[in-house]
Amino acid sequence: MLINTDELNRLLELLDQEHKTFRTVSDNFIETFPPERKFDFLAVLILLITNNAPEASSIQGSTEAKYLKLHQRLHGFFIVHDLHSNLPIEENPFMPFLVSTVQNNPINDNKISIESQIESYFCIKLLFRLDLECLPLFTPSIFTANFLSNSPRAVDLPDIKTLSDLLPNILPTKLTPLRCQGIHPCIRQGSIFQPLRHRRPGNQISRFISELNLKQELTLHCFELEFAREPPPLYPVEQHHLEWIFPEIPLDLLWDDSMVATIDGDEVENLIAVALQQQISEKEEERLLQDITHLEIEGSDVVSKYGLTPEQLPDLIKYNPNVAFECLLSLCKTSAITSFYHTLASMDMSVTQVGLHSMEVINRLTNVVEMPKEFLHLYIANCIRSCESITDPFFQTRLVRLVCVFLQSLIHNKIIDIGEVFIEVQAFCIEFSRIREAAGLFKLLRSLQQSTDQDDKRIKLQF
Repeated sequence: MLINTDELNRLLELLDQEHKTFRTVSDNFIETFPPERKFDFLAVLILLITNNAPEASSIQGSTEAKYLKLHQRLHGFFIVHDLHSNLPIEENPFMPFLVSTVQNNPINDNKISIESQIESYFCIKLLFRLDLECLPLFTPSIFTANFLSNSPRAVDLPDIKTLSDLLPNILPTKLTPLRCQGIHPCIRQGSIFQPLRHRRPGNQISRFISELNLKQELTLHCFELEFAREPPPLYPVEQHHLEWIFPEIPLDLLWDDSMVATIDGDEVENLIAVALQQQISEKEEERLLQDITHLEIEGSDVVSKYGLTPEQLPDLIKYNPNVAFECLLSLCKTSAITSFYHTLASMDMSVTQVGLHSMEVINRLTNVVEMPKEFLHLYIANCIRSCESITDPFFQTRLVRLVCVFLQSLIHNKIIDIGEVFIEVQAFCIEFSRIREAAGLFKLLRSLQQSTDQDDKRIKLQF
């Protein structure tokens, strides 16, 4: 038995997440199960995928019936590939399983069910590593919907024969027969071991050992040599060897009173370089913000002194938004702020952390300085465009909520003239009206429009 009942239940529960991305489920698999038992769980996973049982299909009209549903099997295929993604595809021990899935379920074959064709198409993408940048971000439901809507043709896909022809040559050279079955070829001599001549001729273990081809199994490609030896003895220690542990007491400590906690230019440059890659500590952030504040007093800026570029701004906003705010604030009185505004208005908002932090930075800046209307309009358009381009429902809903709260803050603080972006924001609210924050923003727009119409009527009556 490879795994127990509790582990099997956890594995099935992990696979049964239709609306989670392939990357999320695979990462949860790695975190849940120990790495040393990776082969056991993958072997059970393949048994579950290939096992037939009376279970209804997840696609209406399909005649296929399997124990695992379609989204569970797709998650299983991705995990089998992802846990060996750092190796060439021909060195993946489960490559024959993926290849056989494609060979047994050809696409555009009327005799093959829809679910089997979807599995075959998914395995082709894994084997030939197609769209591996965006495929892990898909959910099984999104991948299935794309297949049903696009209906890919077999002639447009890579030929699986190029990989199937490699199988007879790969297994004998890369993996030996025992290692192909997941068996370590090292046979240890136990306390009850008896030579072959003392065993009965019909003993199966004796026959197995006698028939074992050691020259074929013990190769440098697969066999890790194990050297068993006694630990070395301790070096003889004399009494005078330990004298250095007991220095003379008391000790006179020397302290340089001129040393003060100052921060020099090189240290600031190092802190900024670290802030572009990870979140810095509170003390480091406080010292860095203090030095950036002094730059304005000295009449300098972070571009001229520390070489901050607009291309580095998204990373700085992602990890340290407070530092990014101070840097932009110090650049507002310089001509370099234009290029930074352009970067802010065109950065990728689909990354949730970048989108949230950038809105916080812009909101703080609007309360301190007067920002160009053109930039705010471009930034709002970029936020709306990013919400529409995200395919994952969870991340899309989260970003829409953030954008709605951000726009409401700008409207309440009278930072933007809603009449200039009314059409775009109204269309945005209608498109995502299922989300509560978007519906609230739409009500706010309607109330502002009604109040504006009433003011116009009063002005006309006065004249």
